[in-house]
Order: sequence, then structure tokens, then C-alpha cells
Amino acid sequence: MKTTLLSLSFVLLTSLSTQAQADQTWIDLDGANDYLNLGTDPILADKSTFTLEMRMHFDDPTGEFTIIGQRTSDQNRTFVIQRWSGALYILFDGSNYAFCPFDACTTERSHLAAVYNGAGAANTDRLKFYINGVARTLGF
Repeated sequence: MKTTLLSLSFVLLTSLSTQAQADQTWIDLDGANDYLNLGTDPILADKSTFTLEMRMHFDDPTGEFTIIGQRTSDQNRTFVIQRWSGALYILFDGSNYAFCPFDACTTERSHLAAVYNGAGAANTDRLKFYINGVARTLGF
């Protein structure tokens, strides 16, 4: 399993430091069992608002895996996006989570975007998730 550890300034898509590519503007994961590990850097911890977006190509539309994440334990998740049982799960604020159905297309890239606002009164106010620019209804 290849784990890419990032050193980030807060613009996730433009300030990546990785050995994956010489130009350092994108990260190439093989799609089998790779994920982005944000490590212990406080890039997301204690942030009240942030947007995390990425373009993903899934070589295999099945499987269970972490796509991106930062956590200190299984019950203390700063922010994690996982593919599991045909859905995308977004784990946030410790032990809270949201999910939406997701059928990965192996012939296209998918644009995923999560918008977090910690000041929201309820989970539906705190987390919005978009796939290819379309807001998804999340279950909590």
C-alpha cells in the first residue's frame, strides 16, 4: 500500500509537496489501495470552515478504502472520506459521519467536494457534499 504523506499550506490543490510527480501539482495514486494521509499537521484540526475538493478516477468501482483523512484514533476523526459498501462516507467532528450513495464510473474522473462549516446548528448545516458539482443529499 502506498501512503502519500502531505505537507500542506491550506490550499490543498496548489501547494502539494510529494514525490509522486516532478511538477508537484497533482498526486497520482494507483487506485488500488492508496490514500492521502494528512498526518498530524493541524491543517484541518480546529478549523471552523474549510472546503476540500479533488478529482478522482476509480479504476475499480468496488471495494472499501480511505481516500483522504486525518484522525488521531477511530473515534477521533478530524475529517475522513471513505468508500464503503457502495457509498461515500464523510467522517467529521470526532465521531459524526455522513454518507451518500456513489457508483464510481471507471471511464471518467469524478469531482468530489466537501464544504465544512463548524458553526452550523445541525449536521446538515455543518457539512455539504458535491459530486461533479451536484449537491448530494446526505444521511447522518
